Amino acid sequence: MRNLFLIVWGPYLLISMVFYSVGRFFGWVAFEKGYILPEFINLSVRYYVKSINLIENLINYYREENKMPKITSLKSDQVQEFTPECEKDLKESERTIFLYRFLDVKDAASITDDVYTAKGFGKKREERLRAGTQDLTILRKGLVGWKNFEDDGGNPVEWEDPIGSHQKIRDAMDRNLNKIPPDTRGEIADVIRGASNIDQD
Repeated sequence: MRNLFLIVWGPYLLISMVFYSVGRFFGWVAFEKGYILPEFINLSVRYYVKSINLIENLINYYREENKMPKITSLKSDQVQEFTPECEKDLKESERTIFLYRFLDVKDAASITDDVYTAKGFGKKREERLRAGTQDLTILRKGLVGWKNFEDDGGNPVEWEDPIGSHQKIRDAMDRNLNKIPPDTRGEIADVIRGASNIDQD
C-alpha cells in the first residue's frame, strides 16, 4: 500500500517540494541578501502558495477516499443484487446477478441460535455445530431470484417461484438452490447474513 501511494503521489509531492524550495530561494534572495524587490517577494509568495495548495489538494483527496460511508436504513422488502466474486472481471452484461433480501432481526436471531445445539448431561451430552443447516436456512429465507443465470450450454436457468404450503415453498427453494454451485451458495449466504462486505459495482 505504501509503495502504491509513493508511485501515485510521489511526483505530486515532489512538485510541491520544488515549489516550496523555489519560494524559499526567492525569500532568501529578498530578505537575506537584501534584494528586497517586489518581483522577488511576489515570486516567493506565489511559489509558497502553490506548494501549500498542492499539499491541501492531496490531503483533501486522501480524506475523501478514506471517509466512512453514511449508514442508511433498510426496507424489509428491499431487494439487493449480488454478483459472485469469480465473475467480477466479466462484462457487466455477462455477469450473473442473484437477488436477495437481508433477514429481519427475528429470523437472524433464530438462525444464529440454531447453529449450536446441545442436549443431555454428562457422558450422554451431545453437542452439534450446524453451520451447513444455517446456510441452507439463510438461503431459503433470503434468496428471491436471479438474473442472467445460465447452464453450461449457455441456456437460461429458470427460477421456480416458491408458492403454496410451507413444505412446497421449501421444496421449490431447494430445487432452486441445487442449481447454484456450492461455493457460490456460500458467498450468497455470507452476503445475506451480513458477514461479507463484497464490493458491488
